[in-house]
Amino acid sequence: MDFYFETYAELGLQRLMVSDQPRTDAFAAAIKEAIKGGETVIDVGTGSGLLAMLAANAGAKKVYALDQSTVAAAAR
Repeated sequence: MDFYFETYAELGLQRLMVSDQPRTDAFAAAIKEAIKGGETVIDVGTGSGLLAMLAANAGAKKVYALDQSTVAAAAR
């Protein structure tokens, strides 16, 4: 299990995922379709926090971004 969290703690991997525009756009569209406004969202394994931010921008009332990886400290 430690290997999993250590792998996603790599900032290079986070940068690669965030800079993948088609992937990010697809997530943004799906989140925008799912959030109607006022929801509470939990983003488990948030990493960079991108999906949590997209949920907040889509109108979620409250967003909890949780991660066990050390990347969470870098995302603050």
